[in-house]
Amino acid sequence: MIELGTFGGAVLTRDGEPLAGKAVQRRRLALLAVLACAGARGVSRDKLVALLWPEQESESARHALSQWLFLLRRDLQTPDLVTGSSDLRLNPERIVADVMRFDEAIARRDVRAAAELYTGPFFDGFHLDDAPEFERWIDAERARREHEALDAMETVARDAEARGDVAHAIALLRRIVALDPLSGRAAANLMRALAAAGDTAAALQHARSHERAVREELEESPSPEVADLAMKLRTATAAPSPRAPSVARDGAANAEPYLAFVRERLMSRYAVHRIVGRTSLVTIFDATGARDDAPVMLRVIVPDLLSRADTTRLVAGLEAAARPRGEHIAPIGDVGVLGGLVFTATSPLVAPALRERLEVERHLKIDAALDIAIAVAAALACGDSHGIPHLDLTPRRILLDSQTRLADLGLMHAVVGSLTHNPAESGAALGTPAYLSPEQLAGEAVNGSLSDIYSLGCILYQMLAGEPPHSSTNTRALVARRLGHEPPRVRELRESVPAALDGLVARMVARIPADRVPSASALHEELRAIRATAGRD
Repeated sequence: MIELGTFGGAVLTRDGEPLAGKAVQRRRLALLAVLACAGARGVSRDKLVALLWPEQESESARHALSQWLFLLRRDLQTPDLVTGSSDLRLNPERIVADVMRFDEAIARRDVRAAAELYTGPFFDGFHLDDAPEFERWIDAERARREHEALDAMETVARDAEARGDVAHAIALLRRIVALDPLSGRAAANLMRALAAAGDTAAALQHARSHERAVREELEESPSPEVADLAMKLRTATAAPSPRAPSVARDGAANAEPYLAFVRERLMSRYAVHRIVGRTSLVTIFDATGARDDAPVMLRVIVPDLLSRADTTRLVAGLEAAARPRGEHIAPIGDVGVLGGLVFTATSPLVAPALRERLEVERHLKIDAALDIAIAVAAALACGDSHGIPHLDLTPRRILLDSQTRLADLGLMHAVVGSLTHNPAESGAALGTPAYLSPEQLAGEAVNGSLSDIYSLGCILYQMLAGEPPHSSTNTRALVARRLGHEPPRVRELRESVPAALDGLVARMVARIPADRVPSASALHEELRAIRATAGRD
């Protein structure tokens, strides 16, 4: 029996042994996936042609389909693998697929079976570059199956809780969180179950982890449901005290192991007081100079990255990142190596970030959005002139005070350039997914300037439309959408956006890098021209 595995990837086996060669070419797997999702009802030849050969003439595409069906039957040595004439379907006596079993379980409302069958996103990581209709189809199928699977798991978890099987319920809720780590609902459900089991500490720890993940990956605040539940749990477990304890600036309230470690390593040069922020690259500390007591902000490269980096290349990259200077660039600062740590030191940045403004004003005025974009484009153009891209441009790194400034220019470039292996090899792209370019998310070769233009396009899109393009709290769904097709035009979401600005944003967030504005300096000029003629809303 041939088996098609679709959850968590794409695998074709016969009698438990993986198949290789021509039988598992991507377009053949795509054809099998469409037929498997259709089940007994089948799929018309016309639909298959539209999905898999959209660029070919009708007659040529239909011939290609017939040819591929012949080759598929031949290479799998199964003449009756696919049955039907005008409507095609898989022969269940010759081939089975986990997605077919899953759909059958959902149809008969067997949530337990559905939950067990779902082991990961449908055809996870699978793409056909020259078939945009297939990409849209697989995105929709992936989202639907994930939604059904998560609902099934949640139902089974509730049933387990009702039976008093708390351990099984928590295990299921942890699976849900692993599949949808940025979902506030999933986080809150796991927190409730942990608290009900008497493990309030674990519930609060998960709340902190969820908040950090949402802030780092989506640049958003955690859901009110998670925040409110965490507050209730803290209030319920707080011990009464006759008076509030006095906590020094560098006291126990912030005494976590990593803080103590950094404090000990840097004590000859800095008095490190507390952790004030975290990103995927650095931990940010509030400190003062050990000799002059001058306030300083330290960005210390996180240990996981430092362990995989060539320190000499990292320091050289950070020193290069410190060279671009301009009115719209917040300097990286001095680069230091001490006690096995690599860090930068600069005066504290007290300006509010664009992220905070967007939390208050979901839509910015058009002229205000343009002014911010113009300043950032100028900073990127300055970086380009020194060969220094940003590569992790987000609203958190755009500072708004008397003038707009871009922070961390060159930081990601320095880190990525120092790593001893490609981070994409581990399946993870460094940076904030909501603002990364498709090529960064796919782990492909990156033109830093064009990727930065895409990221700035996402931010400008958000300032105008109220959310980034392809917005999703599910990172996998975000990646699938961004790799598969272009986002809706800004003007579809906000009619007052001028046509010229709408067109420019569309070019900035084009999926193919060559279709974007060619450089930050060119972008700067186009934005200024639009700003000169744009009316105020």
